[in-house]
Amino acid sequence: MAHPNDYKPVNNFESSLIINDRYGKHKRLIARIAWKTQNGNFIPMSFVCDTGVPSSFYLSSKAIEILEEYSLLKLDDKGVAYVTVHKDNSGQTFNTTMEETPKVHKNANIVGLKVLLKIGLHISNVHSHSIQILDIYDRSRVY
Repeated sequence: MAHPNDYKPVNNFESSLIINDRYGKHKRLIARIAWKTQNGNFIPMSFVCDTGVPSSFYLSSKAIEILEEYSLLKLDDKGVAYVTVHKDNSGQTFNTTMEETPKVHKNANIVGLKVLLKIGLHISNVHSHSIQILDIYDRSRVY
């Protein structure tokens, strides 16, 4: 599952959340986020939001290739792959591990709830049967 503009460098990028309703049967929450390169451009990617995944990020082979190309995928002293995530527009960052996406979902990028909450996704019970979802960078915008 990819957006047509995934992996294409852009000068400006604004994160967003998309509810993808595939044929009215399969709804998915998609986070559109971007990695900032050393030259100041952004590489956007789409991530399926999955509250049950055990790892922080699962990256498709295409995403791994792009992150390696821009030196955004790093290895720690034990050889564990990680990426640096910008928490918000304040410049705060944190490092988190990643794994290659399992073969059954090979073309998808997947992000877990732990990372979503860490970068600022806020979910609150507004009414008894509704959920308010706020942009992962701008908590004042409701979707």
